[in-house]
Amino acid sequence: MSGYLLNDIYDVLGHLKLRRAMFLGNEHTFQSLDSFVTGYTIAAREEQLRKDNLPRFTYFSTWLLGHLKKHFGEGGGWYWQINNRNPDNDKKCFEEFFCYLDLFKKSEVSIRSMALNKEAIEHYKIRHAGRVMVTEDGYGAVQEATIMYHPVIVKWISMENSKTVWLEFIDKDDQTTDHLWFLKTKQAEEALKDNFGILTNPWTETSDR
Repeated sequence: MSGYLLNDIYDVLGHLKLRRAMFLGNEHTFQSLDSFVTGYTIAAREEQLRKDNLPRFTYFSTWLLGHLKKHFGEGGGWYWQINNRNPDNDKKCFEEFFCYLDLFKKSEVSIRSMALNKEAIEHYKIRHAGRVMVTEDGYGAVQEATIMYHPVIVKWISMENSKTVWLEFIDKDDQTTDHLWFLKTKQAEEALKDNFGILTNPWTETSDR
């Protein structure tokens, strides 16, 4: 690995593809890859899960659900889907993973943003009135706090080679307050109506990922 600077997950997976034993051990399995990627994504900083001109890696599992003609439940991530397609065949699982990942990386991301008007924001506040956030302190005590934030921007995200639609709700501090995904456009439209009522502001295209 001398001379290599692995800045993000795409760099890591690119080298792993060529030298699996170096990253996963000599007795590696497809599940070893899942454990490695899970550990990396948990420990990684946000900027390590994305790369210029490439989609966020965190979209990969839900992109794959929308790409496959047949899937094994919407709750399963990329490991679950690929492993169930190729039971007891780790070689084929690795091949499919990197094939899908390459297609995912090449898939163009389309993002539309809408600034929410007062009526939409008020609808959201009423819809989520009394919503609480449950936390636990260092001594095991459970605490509840009313969530005061609300989105001021909504993003509609889609990608090539997948039916999946993602919705992101962004607050005034540019923080994501909700991240939802759907396998059907109609479901995403219904979720927007449920949260904000009838939206009347125009959508604008954006290149931000």
